[in-house]
Amino acid sequence: MDEGDVIGSGATNHERSKPQAAAPGQPRHRSPTRPTTSRPTTSRPTAPRPTSPRPTAPRPTSPRPTTPRPTAQRPTAPRPTGTRPTSPRPTVARLTAALLLLAALATPGCSTGDTAPDAPAANSTSADPTPDTPADSTPDSSTAPTPDDSTDPAWWAPEPGEITDWDWQISEPYDLSAHRQMYDIDLFDLAPEGSELRYDDGTVIDVPAGPLAGRIDELHARRPRPVVICYVDTGAYEHYRPDAARFPGHEERRGAIPNRPHAPAAGSVVGWDTGWEGERWLDIRKGSRGAFAEAVWARFDLAERMGCDGVEPDQNNPRGNDPGFRVPLADQLSWYREVARQAHARGLSVGMKNGHNEPGTAARLVDSFDWALPEECVEFDECGELEPFVAAGKAVFAVDYRGSVGSPAAACRTQARHGLDGLIKGEPPTGSYRRACGQKPPRTR
Repeated sequence: MDEGDVIGSGATNHERSKPQAAAPGQPRHRSPTRPTTSRPTTSRPTAPRPTSPRPTAPRPTSPRPTTPRPTAQRPTAPRPTGTRPTSPRPTVARLTAALLLLAALATPGCSTGDTAPDAPAANSTSADPTPDTPADSTPDSSTAPTPDDSTDPAWWAPEPGEITDWDWQISEPYDLSAHRQMYDIDLFDLAPEGSELRYDDGTVIDVPAGPLAGRIDELHARRPRPVVICYVDTGAYEHYRPDAARFPGHEERRGAIPNRPHAPAAGSVVGWDTGWEGERWLDIRKGSRGAFAEAVWARFDLAERMGCDGVEPDQNNPRGNDPGFRVPLADQLSWYREVARQAHARGLSVGMKNGHNEPGTAARLVDSFDWALPEECVEFDECGELEPFVAAGKAVFAVDYRGSVGSPAAACRTQARHGLDGLIKGEPPTGSYRRACGQKPPRTR
């Protein structure tokens, strides 16, 4: 696939965030009733709250350590210029010294210790793009993983087969009665009373208590203690969220935001709909993401304060999904990496959500993420794309949907064949249906 192909001219057969026949008014991954009636929110003025100051240390802007990588430059000797010596005729002493030097260099086993600076090694690939860098792009050092990403991370980093009893519920009705190893639940639905989104300009936005307010503490009090992952959109605008106005292009009346085939408004980062009510693709291109990124990182701040063990960042893969913007592959990859880096900066585990539909993407991003959560890899015959995670010792929590696979049992076998820890769920994923691929289904009468 050309990395600069047009993404705004039609959907492909790999629309990760909407089925071809989405029911009108039914948002994916959301409670069916929540998007239709926005909760009342208040935005307070710019004076910061003295009782809950923001962390004194600024957010990191560069993931790389301060010590630069050693370069291939030779520090001491300048390159030979090829100029002739100033003396018109070499002296006998100079000729003798030159002959001795040549003899020493010709002696087997002798070496000057360095390769000539203008003679690259035979296996050098410095002129070729690295595997993680598309040919028409330059590396983005601000989105590279930190050293802790690959060595003994301080956050949850599950191995394949370590978590087999888990569930993914991001829409009502919820059912958290079972004692599982891991739950993945919507961040805003878990928000307790008094939750806030805080910004660098001092603005504070109240977050209404969700239907699962206080459940993180309740889950963490269980023994053994389960992991709680908080689902959050990082690549999509949600009109019904309390922070919607922080995204340039927001309109109070949802229908006033241009949708296909009309181009997004000038200066707007809000693109075309994802196929679910009130949700739009965001312009994640490098030149645009700075206009809204702080709003996303404020959600991560909230997840950290709420006690989430990690985040499941969704909708970072607009390519192929008709977002209304031309999104180069390099920009999509760098956004994925930046999302992972920002989560890790807050001590949060982070999973790669989808994106595996583009061949090689999982292999390029495996070093940045701790685990993966792909949807519909059996349905679209893409489970093999997740094997780089398994090979790296990182769990893959695969989900296929009951209504999209002919046989849940066969889908489970396919997931298992690729080393994935999978589920079969209803769509959207709720507490009403769960088929664990690593467990026998319950017997029905």
